[in-house]
Amino acid sequence: RVLRWLERYDEAVVAVGRALELAPDLAPAHFELGQVLRARGNNQEALVAFRRALELEPEEPNFSRQAGLTLKDLGRFDEAAAELESSLSLQAELPETHFELGQVYEAQGRLDAAVAEYQAALKLQPAKALYYAHLGDLLRRLKRLEEGTTALRKAVELEPGRPEWHNSLGDTLLLQELGTEALQEFQRAMELKPKEAVYHFNAGLAYKKMRRYDEAVSQFNRAVKLKTDFVEAYKQLTAVTALALIMRGMRKGA
Repeated sequence: RVLRWLERYDEAVVAVGRALELAPDLAPAHFELGQVLRARGNNQEALVAFRRALELEPEEPNFSRQAGLTLKDLGRFDEAAAELESSLSLQAELPETHFELGQVYEAQGRLDAAVAEYQAALKLQPAKALYYAHLGDLLRRLKRLEEGTTALRKAVELEPGRPEWHNSLGDTLLLQELGTEALQEFQRAMELKPKEAVYHFNAGLAYKKMRRYDEAVSQFNRAVKLKTDFVEAYKQLTAVTALALIMRGMRKGA
């Protein structure tokens, strides 16, 4: 285990292999081998090790949890869900497992079930910003915008230094026609990560909704400079530039 923590994976594999030569039916050794192999990126081999550990000790919840996470990494979501559900049947009070099962359900398209798992994780660990962020994003996808806003506000309250969460909150607010509040979140995201093109693009959309076309042009310009293949930003830039010119002409005419 120490070698795994030190990321000396080859040495760790050798050490666990020696232990298994002496005690081939030692479930924790198979489990540790799986942990090392997964850390090294050998997920298929890790899965074999976790399943051997489960054969030897089928009632150990962490064995089925790690098997489920490995299956998730392999994109085998139906099997991953089954393993994580099994883990929760043995140890229901672990918030991480509820969260991980929620991610698997989301990947399967079982969105209401995913919401329930994220909420279960938060009930057990109510100060975990990551859980609020995932819940908020999913609620936005489900058009449950007010609930999504509440969850995302909680995420950025707990961890205000995450630009992607400010951006998600801005998206959710913009869908509710709350342009000023959305813009504040996009601006915070840009402050935290000024070279992320999508944050400038979204700020441009907020300015456009507010009919502040010159400022929208500036943001879309910034987006295409940061990401030269940003096709949608070019489209918006063209459209908003025309709107800005029309507005200037109207002001002069007035």
